[in-house]
Amino acid sequence: MHVAGCFSAATDCQQDYSCVGVGDGGITGDGGDATTDGTIGDGALADVRVHDTDPNCFEKSDPATTPCIIDEVFGAFVDPTAKGASDGSRDHPFATIEAALKAVAGTTKAIYVCADHGPITEITVTIDKANDGLRMFGGFSCAGGAWTYSTSAAAILAPSIRGTALTVQNLAKGALFSDFAIVTLDALPDASAIAAIVANSVGVTLRRTTITAGAGGAGSSGGAGVAGGAGAAAGAAQSGMAGTCTSAPAFQAGGSWTSASACGSTGGIGGSAFQGAAGSGGASGLPDTGVVPAMVNNAGPAGAAGFNGSPGAAGPSGTVGAIGTFTQAGYTVAASTAGASGHVGQGGGGGGASAAPSGMCVGASGGAGGLGGCGGGGGGAGLGGGASIALLSWASTVTLDGAKLIAKNGGGGGAGGSAAIGGPGGAAGTGGAASTTGTVIAAGGNGGTGGAGGDGGGGAGGSGGPSFAIVYFGTAPSQLNATTLTFGAGGAPGTGGSVAPAMTNKAPDGAIGAAAATFQSM
Repeated sequence: MHVAGCFSAATDCQQDYSCVGVGDGGITGDGGDATTDGTIGDGALADVRVHDTDPNCFEKSDPATTPCIIDEVFGAFVDPTAKGASDGSRDHPFATIEAALKAVAGTTKAIYVCADHGPITEITVTIDKANDGLRMFGGFSCAGGAWTYSTSAAAILAPSIRGTALTVQNLAKGALFSDFAIVTLDALPDASAIAAIVANSVGVTLRRTTITAGAGGAGSSGGAGVAGGAGAAAGAAQSGMAGTCTSAPAFQAGGSWTSASACGSTGGIGGSAFQGAAGSGGASGLPDTGVVPAMVNNAGPAGAAGFNGSPGAAGPSGTVGAIGTFTQAGYTVAASTAGASGHVGQGGGGGGASAAPSGMCVGASGGAGGLGGCGGGGGGAGLGGGASIALLSWASTVTLDGAKLIAKNGGGGGAGGSAAIGGPGGAAGTGGAASTTGTVIAAGGNGGTGGAGGDGGGGAGGSGGPSFAIVYFGTAPSQLNATTLTFGAGGAPGTGGSVAPAMTNKAPDGAIGAAAATFQSM
């Protein structure tokens, strides 16, 4: 087995039995049985020195300064253009980082990635406990199978679909990533672009690595409200009975509704007529709250028409959510609220009954009040825009060493939905007819028309998504060696909805998205 950079071309481990295991701080690891076959073991997670005349050649060395570790003994090789059978060697590299991760799981081997054969388009790279302590290097030129290292080169990790490119989670020994360019696509609507997430891990270092997040997706607009239905027209049952002196009954009721409307309005019952007596006044329509003005008794007095119902009050407009929330899984957009539906209109007052002119006659009863119109529907809330985040560090210790973190613009908030107008009030029942044959009997009073339903409230506009180079919960990432943080603009606010065409009852616009180099999540 020839170990490049450590032995002459004429010397290998079979001839020079000097491959020994050396632990950190002088603790001896398992270097293999160097006295027999010269193989190298796993080092018990300690550095392994491959030649006692080269004290710098340890498995945890940097290939940029110690090229002797660029060997199959110490790492698996990845070339995205590799074809055919692969074993992770320089001659037969893996085509994906995922394959290399499986091959080195449970060992101390590094992963060496070719930088000059195009981007790596794996959906995502996930580092977890199986690869705790991993070191991954991306500055290799693999042209002609040479596998030489340069800190001015960088392997490009650019997933072909939208999503987080690199996820590191639950590491106790840490990880090192050197010389990579991580790039994610712009997010789809209602989604965020977060390029890299480090969660619940210690000792994670990003060295000479550029992380660029795509732009946050725009929030969807809220739906429009549905117009309120009109109050149903009164029919025969809602009309009063005519006055009479022929076979006069002792009593005849005024017009009425058998039940409230679907949206809760009831017209007042018409006044009742009595034989040989004065008629009663009508009843007030309902509801008498949630209307403008409220608590008005619109019943007609005896012998007079009822008063029209009060219109329903407009529904309140939606409220704005400012900035959303972060978790280790990503970003949840700020929640604006929808506008409420307008209130139902008050039912019209019932008309009063007329008086009987003599003891043998009965007056005409009153007509029922009309039903109030239903309230107009509120507009839906605009959704908040998605975030653009280069690095999300959650309950972790991260070191940025000569790194560049770039966030693009946050997504614009969605427009709030327009509200709808309330429905018109329904026509009332007519009072009982007058009698002009023989003894004159006055007509009963007509019911009052139902009040119109209130207009709905506009949906609030969604707030723009944030743009942060770093979001962290817990410990802020350390920044070394001219690490730079670049962020874009916060997303534009969505406009609040209103009732067209008068543009009344407008909801507030969303907030402009936040933007900063770093943001501490609470």
